[in-house]
Amino acid sequence: MIRFFGITLITLTIVGLLPSNILPIAFLISLGTPIYLILLFVLILVEIIQQKKHFKRFLLLYITVIICKSDCSLVPNIDLNKDKDLSVVSYNVSVFNVYAYLNHDFKESKELINWLRNDTTDIYCFQEYYNCDTLLEKSNPNQLFRVDHMILNDKKYHLYAPPFLTNHIKATFGLAIVSKYPIIDKGYIKFSKNKGDTNGIIWADVVNQKNDTLRIVNFHLQSLAIDNGNKTNLPFIEKGMNIVKKVYHSSLKREEQVAAINQLIKQTKYPYILCGDANTLPYSNAYFNLKKKAKDTHYSSNWGWSFTHRDFPLRIDYTLFQDKALENTGYEVLQNVDYSDHLPIKNYFRWKTK
Repeated sequence: MIRFFGITLITLTIVGLLPSNILPIAFLISLGTPIYLILLFVLILVEIIQQKKHFKRFLLLYITVIICKSDCSLVPNIDLNKDKDLSVVSYNVSVFNVYAYLNHDFKESKELINWLRNDTTDIYCFQEYYNCDTLLEKSNPNQLFRVDHMILNDKKYHLYAPPFLTNHIKATFGLAIVSKYPIIDKGYIKFSKNKGDTNGIIWADVVNQKNDTLRIVNFHLQSLAIDNGNKTNLPFIEKGMNIVKKVYHSSLKREEQVAAINQLIKQTKYPYILCGDANTLPYSNAYFNLKKKAKDTHYSSNWGWSFTHRDFPLRIDYTLFQDKALENTGYEVLQNVDYSDHLPIKNYFRWKTK
Protein backbone atom coordinates (compact mmCIF):
# COMPACT_ATOMS: atom_id res chain seq x y z
CA MET A 1 0.00 0.00 0.00
CA ILE A 2 2.83 2.39 0.88
CA ARG A 3 4.62 1.67 -2.39
CA PHE A 4 1.39 2.09 -4.32
CA PHE A 5 1.10 5.51 -2.69
CA GLY A 6 4.66 6.27 -3.80
CA ILE A 7 3.95 5.27 -7.40
CA THR A 8 0.81 7.43 -7.31
CA LEU A 9 2.86 10.44 -6.19
CA ILE A 10 5.36 9.87 -9.00
CA THR A 11 2.50 9.58 -11.49
CA LEU A 12 1.10 12.92 -10.33
CA THR A 13 4.44 14.67 -10.92
CA ILE A 14 4.42 13.34 -14.49
CA VAL A 15 0.73 13.97 -15.19
CA GLY A 16 1.21 17.64 -14.22
CA LEU A 17 3.34 18.07 -17.36
CA LEU A 18 0.52 17.13 -19.72
CA PRO A 19 -0.91 19.86 -21.99
CA SER A 20 -4.10 21.49 -20.73
CA ASN A 21 -5.99 20.54 -23.90
CA ILE A 22 -5.38 16.87 -23.03
CA LEU A 23 -5.94 17.12 -19.28
CA PRO A 24 -7.68 20.37 -18.23
CA ILE A 25 -6.62 20.01 -14.57
CA ALA A 26 -2.95 19.25 -15.38
CA PHE A 27 -1.79 22.69 -14.21
CA LEU A 28 -3.68 22.30 -10.92
CA ILE A 29 -2.04 18.91 -10.42
CA SER A 30 1.39 20.42 -11.14
CA LEU A 31 0.88 22.98 -8.35
CA GLY A 32 1.03 20.11 -5.86
CA THR A 33 4.47 18.94 -7.01
CA PRO A 34 6.37 20.32 -3.96
CA ILE A 35 3.96 18.42 -1.69
CA TYR A 36 4.37 15.21 -3.70
CA LEU A 37 8.15 15.49 -3.35
CA ILE A 38 7.98 16.06 0.40
CA LEU A 39 5.81 12.96 0.75
CA LEU A 40 8.28 10.98 -1.38
CA PHE A 41 11.05 12.04 0.99
CA VAL A 42 8.95 10.69 3.88
CA LEU A 43 8.57 7.41 1.97
CA ILE A 44 12.36 7.23 1.62
CA LEU A 45 12.63 7.29 5.40
CA VAL A 46 9.94 4.60 5.67
CA GLU A 47 11.80 2.37 3.17
CA ILE A 48 15.06 2.80 5.09
CA ILE A 49 13.38 1.86 8.37
CA GLN A 50 11.39 -1.11 7.06
CA GLN A 51 13.95 -2.42 4.52
CA LYS A 52 11.45 -4.66 2.77
CA LYS A 53 12.27 -6.65 -0.36
CA HIS A 54 13.56 -4.48 -3.25
CA PHE A 55 13.71 -1.44 -0.96
CA LYS A 56 16.94 -0.22 -2.63
CA ARG A 57 15.17 -0.05 -6.00
CA PHE A 58 12.42 2.10 -4.55
CA LEU A 59 14.97 4.29 -2.78
CA LEU A 60 16.73 4.88 -6.09
CA LEU A 61 13.41 5.59 -7.83
CA TYR A 62 12.24 8.08 -5.19
CA ILE A 63 15.60 9.85 -4.99
CA THR A 64 15.81 10.14 -8.79
CA VAL A 65 12.34 11.70 -9.01
CA ILE A 66 13.10 14.15 -6.19
CA ILE A 67 16.36 15.28 -7.82
CA CYS A 68 14.75 15.65 -11.26
CA LYS A 69 11.61 17.45 -10.10
CA SER A 70 12.64 19.50 -7.06
CA ASP A 71 13.84 22.55 -9.07
CA CYS A 72 17.05 22.43 -7.04
CA SER A 73 20.19 23.23 -9.00
CA LEU A 74 23.34 21.32 -8.10
CA VAL A 75 25.79 23.51 -10.04
CA PRO A 76 28.32 25.31 -7.78
CA ASN A 77 28.01 29.10 -7.69
CA ILE A 78 30.45 30.90 -9.97
CA ASP A 79 32.41 34.02 -9.03
CA LEU A 80 30.17 36.77 -10.38
CA ASN A 81 33.11 39.14 -10.80
CA LYS A 82 34.82 37.01 -13.41
CA ASP A 83 34.22 35.61 -16.88
CA LYS A 84 31.52 37.92 -18.17
CA ASP A 85 31.01 39.69 -21.49
CA LEU A 86 27.39 40.63 -20.86
CA SER A 87 25.04 41.21 -17.92
CA VAL A 88 21.26 40.92 -18.24
CA VAL A 89 18.49 41.70 -15.75
CA SER A 90 14.89 40.49 -16.01
CA TYR A 91 12.45 42.27 -13.70
CA ASN A 92 8.68 42.66 -13.38
CA VAL A 93 8.62 46.25 -12.09
CA SER A 94 4.87 46.28 -11.33
CA VAL A 95 4.29 49.63 -13.14
CA PHE A 96 6.92 51.17 -10.83
CA ASN A 97 4.31 51.13 -8.04
CA VAL A 98 2.61 54.17 -9.53
CA TYR A 99 -0.74 53.47 -7.86
CA ALA A 100 -1.35 54.76 -4.35
CA TYR A 101 -2.41 51.36 -3.02
CA LEU A 102 0.97 49.89 -3.99
CA ASN A 103 3.05 52.25 -1.83
CA HIS A 104 2.89 55.47 0.14
CA ASP A 105 4.37 58.79 -1.02
CA PHE A 106 5.95 57.00 -3.99
CA LYS A 107 8.75 55.79 -1.70
CA GLU A 108 9.23 52.46 -3.46
CA SER A 109 8.74 54.10 -6.87
CA LYS A 110 11.58 56.51 -6.17
CA GLU A 111 13.84 53.74 -4.88
CA LEU A 112 13.14 51.48 -7.86
CA ILE A 113 13.69 54.19 -10.48
CA ASN A 114 16.77 55.45 -8.65
CA TRP A 115 18.15 51.91 -8.68
CA LEU A 116 17.60 51.78 -12.44
CA ARG A 117 19.25 55.18 -12.91
CA ASN A 118 22.43 54.11 -11.07
CA ASP A 119 22.70 50.42 -11.95
CA THR A 120 25.24 49.46 -14.62
CA THR A 121 23.76 46.26 -16.07
CA ASP A 122 24.19 46.01 -19.85
CA ILE A 123 20.64 44.95 -20.78
CA TYR A 124 17.32 45.04 -18.92
CA CYS A 125 14.06 43.27 -19.72
CA PHE A 126 11.14 44.84 -17.86
CA GLN A 127 7.64 43.45 -17.56
CA GLU A 128 4.71 45.66 -16.46
CA TYR A 129 6.72 48.67 -17.62
CA TYR A 130 5.17 52.12 -17.18
CA ASN A 131 5.93 55.61 -18.48
CA CYS A 132 4.05 58.86 -18.04
CA ASP A 133 5.06 62.32 -19.26
CA THR A 134 1.80 64.11 -18.45
CA LEU A 135 1.05 63.75 -14.73
CA LEU A 136 0.97 67.05 -12.87
CA GLU A 137 3.86 67.84 -10.53
CA LYS A 138 1.69 67.22 -7.46
CA SER A 139 0.88 63.66 -8.56
CA ASN A 140 4.24 63.02 -10.20
CA PRO A 141 6.93 64.49 -7.93
CA ASN A 142 10.05 65.52 -9.86
CA GLN A 143 8.40 64.02 -12.96
CA LEU A 144 9.30 60.68 -11.45
CA PHE A 145 7.50 58.53 -13.99
CA ARG A 146 9.15 60.01 -17.07
CA VAL A 147 11.10 56.77 -17.20
CA ASP A 148 11.65 56.83 -20.98
CA HIS A 149 13.26 60.25 -20.69
CA MET A 150 15.49 59.14 -17.81
CA ILE A 151 16.70 56.06 -19.70
CA LEU A 152 17.39 57.89 -22.96
CA ASN A 153 18.80 61.15 -21.59
CA ASP A 154 20.18 60.52 -18.10
CA LYS A 155 21.22 56.89 -18.35
CA LYS A 156 21.91 57.25 -22.09
CA TYR A 157 20.79 53.72 -22.95
CA HIS A 158 18.79 52.55 -25.94
CA LEU A 159 15.11 51.77 -25.32
CA TYR A 160 12.41 49.73 -27.00
CA ALA A 161 9.06 49.96 -25.22
CA PRO A 162 6.09 49.70 -27.60
CA PRO A 163 2.89 50.74 -25.77
CA PHE A 164 0.56 47.78 -25.28
CA LEU A 165 -1.90 50.03 -23.44
CA THR A 166 -2.31 53.82 -23.32
CA ASN A 167 -4.68 55.28 -20.72
CA HIS A 168 -6.65 58.53 -20.56
CA ILE A 169 -3.64 60.61 -19.40
CA LYS A 170 -1.41 59.16 -22.15
CA ALA A 171 0.54 56.96 -19.74
CA THR A 172 1.81 53.80 -21.44
CA PHE A 173 2.01 50.22 -20.17
CA GLY A 174 3.71 47.11 -21.52
CA LEU A 175 7.16 45.59 -21.88
CA ALA A 176 10.56 47.23 -22.32
CA ILE A 177 14.06 46.30 -23.42
CA VAL A 178 16.75 48.70 -22.22
CA SER A 179 20.20 48.24 -23.76
CA LYS A 180 23.63 49.78 -23.41
CA TYR A 181 24.24 48.58 -26.96
CA PRO A 182 22.55 49.81 -30.16
CA ILE A 183 19.31 48.14 -31.24
CA ILE A 184 19.37 47.32 -34.96
CA ASP A 185 16.02 45.56 -35.27
CA LYS A 186 12.96 45.06 -33.09
CA GLY A 187 9.37 43.86 -33.00
CA TYR A 188 6.51 42.79 -30.78
CA ILE A 189 3.62 40.35 -30.50
CA LYS A 190 0.56 41.28 -28.44
CA PHE A 191 -1.21 38.14 -27.30
CA SER A 192 -4.70 39.60 -27.00
CA LYS A 193 -6.76 42.20 -28.85
CA ASN A 194 -8.22 43.22 -25.50
CA LYS A 195 -7.20 46.84 -24.96
CA GLY A 196 -6.56 46.26 -21.26
CA ASP A 197 -4.21 43.32 -21.78
CA THR A 198 -0.45 43.94 -21.62
CA ASN A 199 0.71 40.33 -22.02
CA GLY A 200 2.93 39.70 -25.00
CA ILE A 201 6.44 39.44 -26.42
CA ILE A 202 8.90 42.07 -27.54
CA TRP A 203 12.29 41.43 -29.08
CA ALA A 204 15.34 43.44 -30.03
CA ASP A 205 18.54 42.61 -31.89
CA VAL A 206 21.49 44.33 -30.20
CA VAL A 207 25.09 44.69 -31.40
CA ASN A 208 27.95 44.96 -28.91
CA GLN A 209 31.34 46.64 -29.28
CA LYS A 210 32.80 43.45 -30.79
CA ASN A 211 30.11 43.48 -33.49
CA ASP A 212 28.38 40.42 -32.04
CA THR A 213 24.61 40.42 -32.63
CA LEU A 214 22.27 38.99 -30.03
CA ARG A 215 18.48 38.70 -29.98
CA ILE A 216 16.86 39.65 -26.67
CA VAL A 217 13.32 38.34 -26.17
CA ASN A 218 11.20 39.74 -23.34
CA PHE A 219 7.87 38.08 -22.51
CA HIS A 220 4.99 38.36 -20.06
CA LEU A 221 2.63 35.38 -20.09
CA GLN A 222 -1.00 35.10 -19.01
CA SER A 223 -1.63 35.44 -15.28
CA LEU A 224 -4.08 33.29 -13.30
CA ALA A 225 -6.47 36.25 -12.79
CA ILE A 226 -8.45 34.21 -10.26
CA ASP A 227 -10.01 37.24 -8.59
CA ASN A 228 -10.95 39.12 -11.74
CA GLY A 229 -14.71 39.34 -11.98
CA ASN A 230 -15.48 36.62 -9.43
CA LYS A 231 -18.85 37.09 -7.75
CA THR A 232 -18.59 36.77 -3.98
CA ASN A 233 -22.21 35.64 -3.48
CA LEU A 234 -21.87 32.39 -5.46
CA PRO A 235 -22.20 29.03 -3.67
CA PHE A 236 -18.86 27.50 -2.60
CA ILE A 237 -18.93 24.67 -5.17
CA GLU A 238 -19.86 27.00 -8.03
CA LYS A 239 -17.16 29.46 -7.00
CA GLY A 240 -14.65 26.61 -6.91
CA MET A 241 -15.66 25.48 -10.40
CA ASN A 242 -15.24 29.04 -11.68
CA ILE A 243 -11.71 29.12 -10.27
CA VAL A 244 -10.89 25.78 -11.92
CA LYS A 245 -12.17 27.13 -15.25
CA LYS A 246 -10.06 30.27 -14.92
CA VAL A 247 -6.97 28.21 -14.07
CA TYR A 248 -7.62 25.94 -17.05
CA HIS A 249 -8.09 28.80 -19.53
CA SER A 250 -5.05 30.71 -18.25
CA SER A 251 -2.82 27.62 -18.44
CA LEU A 252 -4.09 26.91 -21.96
CA LYS A 253 -3.23 30.48 -22.98
CA ARG A 254 0.27 30.23 -21.49
CA GLU A 255 0.94 27.06 -23.46
CA GLU A 256 -0.16 28.82 -26.67
CA GLN A 257 1.99 31.83 -25.79
CA VAL A 258 5.06 29.65 -25.21
CA ALA A 259 4.46 28.17 -28.68
CA ALA A 260 4.60 31.74 -30.06
CA ILE A 261 7.93 32.33 -28.29
CA ASN A 262 9.38 29.11 -29.69
CA GLN A 263 8.20 30.04 -33.18
CA LEU A 264 9.87 33.45 -32.86
CA ILE A 265 13.26 32.10 -31.81
CA LYS A 266 13.06 29.38 -34.44
CA GLN A 267 13.06 32.10 -37.08
CA THR A 268 16.04 34.07 -35.78
CA LYS A 269 19.56 33.61 -37.12
CA TYR A 270 21.18 35.11 -34.01
CA PRO A 271 21.96 33.63 -30.59
CA TYR A 272 19.20 34.56 -28.17
CA ILE A 273 18.38 35.21 -24.54
CA LEU A 274 14.81 34.87 -23.27
CA CYS A 275 13.68 36.83 -20.21
CA GLY A 276 10.30 37.18 -18.64
CA ASP A 277 7.52 36.65 -16.16
CA ALA A 278 5.96 33.32 -17.14
CA ASN A 279 3.33 33.28 -14.37
CA THR A 280 3.88 29.54 -14.08
CA LEU A 281 5.92 27.22 -11.87
CA PRO A 282 8.78 25.06 -13.18
CA TYR A 283 6.59 21.93 -12.98
CA SER A 284 4.11 22.91 -15.69
CA ASN A 285 3.72 22.05 -19.36
CA ALA A 286 4.30 25.68 -20.36
CA TYR A 287 7.68 25.76 -18.62
CA PHE A 288 8.58 22.31 -19.97
CA ASN A 289 8.03 23.56 -23.53
CA LEU A 290 9.74 26.89 -22.88
CA LYS A 291 13.03 25.19 -22.06
CA LYS A 292 12.93 22.83 -25.04
CA LYS A 293 14.84 25.31 -27.20
CA ALA A 294 16.74 27.19 -24.49
CA LYS A 295 18.63 26.48 -21.29
CA ASP A 296 17.39 27.78 -17.93
CA THR A 297 20.12 29.84 -16.23
CA HIS A 298 18.89 28.70 -12.82
CA TYR A 299 20.35 25.28 -13.60
CA SER A 300 23.53 26.38 -15.36
CA SER A 301 25.26 28.59 -12.78
CA ASN A 302 23.34 28.44 -9.52
CA TRP A 303 23.39 26.31 -6.39
CA GLY A 304 20.18 25.31 -4.59
CA TRP A 305 16.75 26.88 -4.93
CA SER A 306 15.87 30.38 -6.05
CA PHE A 307 12.60 32.25 -5.62
CA THR A 308 11.60 35.27 -7.68
CA HIS A 309 8.40 36.34 -5.91
CA ARG A 310 8.96 38.74 -3.04
CA ASP A 311 6.20 37.46 -0.76
CA PHE A 312 5.97 33.74 -1.58
CA PRO A 313 8.59 31.01 -2.20
CA LEU A 314 7.82 30.78 -5.92
CA ARG A 315 9.95 30.80 -9.06
CA ILE A 316 7.84 32.24 -11.87
CA ASP A 317 10.39 34.52 -13.57
CA TYR A 318 12.96 33.00 -15.89
CA THR A 319 16.00 33.72 -18.01
CA LEU A 320 16.89 31.18 -20.68
CA PHE A 321 19.51 31.20 -23.42
CA GLN A 322 20.80 29.41 -26.48
CA ASP A 323 23.94 27.63 -25.30
CA LYS A 324 25.50 27.06 -28.73
CA ALA A 325 27.09 30.52 -28.76
CA LEU A 326 26.70 31.67 -25.15
CA GLU A 327 27.84 30.42 -21.78
CA ASN A 328 26.06 31.44 -18.60
CA THR A 329 28.74 32.38 -16.07
CA GLY A 330 26.63 33.70 -13.22
CA TYR A 331 23.08 33.79 -11.83
CA GLU A 332 21.63 35.66 -8.89
CA VAL A 333 18.29 36.86 -7.59
CA LEU A 334 18.73 40.44 -6.37
CA GLN A 335 17.18 40.12 -2.92
CA ASN A 336 17.98 43.72 -1.97
CA VAL A 337 16.07 45.15 -4.96
CA ASP A 338 12.69 44.47 -3.38
CA TYR A 339 10.63 47.37 -4.69
CA SER A 340 8.10 45.27 -6.64
CA ASP A 341 6.18 42.09 -5.82
CA HIS A 342 8.80 40.31 -7.96
CA LEU A 343 12.55 40.15 -7.47
CA PRO A 344 14.91 40.79 -10.39
CA ILE A 345 17.10 38.05 -11.85
CA LYS A 346 20.59 39.04 -12.93
CA ASN A 347 22.67 36.84 -15.23
CA TYR A 348 26.14 37.04 -16.68
CA PHE A 349 27.12 35.59 -20.03
CA ARG A 350 30.28 34.97 -22.00
CA TRP A 351 30.57 34.41 -25.73
CA LYS A 352 31.96 31.01 -26.56
CA THR A 353 35.14 30.93 -28.61
CA LYS A 354 34.27 30.87 -32.30
